[in-house]
Amino acid sequence: MATLKQLETGEQILLGASHVVGRDHICQLRIDAACVSGLHARFDWTGSGWTVRDLGSRNGTFVDGHRLEPGVDRELRPGDEVALADGGVRFRLIDGSPPGLAGISEAGQVRFGDDEILCLPSEDEPEVMVYRGSDGRWLVEVGGGTPTPAANDAQLRAGGQVWRLKLPDTHAQTRDLGSGPILADCGFRFDVSRDGEHIEFSVECGSRRWTLEPRVHSELLLSLARVRDQDARTPDLPASEHGWIDREQLAQQIGVDPTLINLWTHRARRQLAAVGILDAEHCIERRASSTQLRLGVARLTIVDA
Repeated sequence: MATLKQLETGEQILLGASHVVGRDHICQLRIDAACVSGLHARFDWTGSGWTVRDLGSRNGTFVDGHRLEPGVDRELRPGDEVALADGGVRFRLIDGSPPGLAGISEAGQVRFGDDEILCLPSEDEPEVMVYRGSDGRWLVEVGGGTPTPAANDAQLRAGGQVWRLKLPDTHAQTRDLGSGPILADCGFRFDVSRDGEHIEFSVECGSRRWTLEPRVHSELLLSLARVRDQDARTPDLPASEHGWIDREQLAQQIGVDPTLINLWTHRARRQLAAVGILDAEHCIERRASSTQLRLGVARLTIVDA
């Protein structure tokens, strides 16, 4: 992940997609030095590299000793030295990779996102999850509650600490509607080994079939599929009631902590989206004002060896 090193202190700073440096409290990186202006300079990810811009500071911004013209972007490469004021506070870009999803605790711990999902304080105890929604916007979910928009540098409490959120970008991505399948046209197939240890999960749509790479969340999908399949065989039970199960009960059946259900749900959605299913976020549905879940696909095939 993109990183600046402050040369005077040795501190390493993770860069967000747009990172303002200065004395003002609104800056992502606050520098308490008399030579630094309130809004002094800004680092930006362009999609292919990093730039720095002087924001009209009194004492200037310098790259390798050359003063920048205010308001003009200057390309940065790893190893370049940036100084706020000539001979003032100095930084070096030591990692020019794209910005990543991360959380930084008040104690200095760093947690990085994996596959555009960040769990705080950890994946084993995901009290807070940050992930990219289907419309490209970043969302934050606390304790399995209703997702809300996430903001760069937002403060989140998890594991008894306050974490500062770093987002790769702050703009919604344009969703590619394309011509991929939707869940209503799909069926899920599960081929389960005799001992139940191996689950082959496939998505079928017309003449097409995708066999997905085995993942731990396949067990979650299979458990939800069994509930929905059993309810579908129950006389007089309307389809709208098929498949619903309380999250705590589901976690007990699988033998995991209930907080992992949320994480596995997001990973299942991302895996299905990766094969082109346009409404993959609905593969696991939530019942409003409750903790009940169900599989969002009615056409199911479960083959037990």
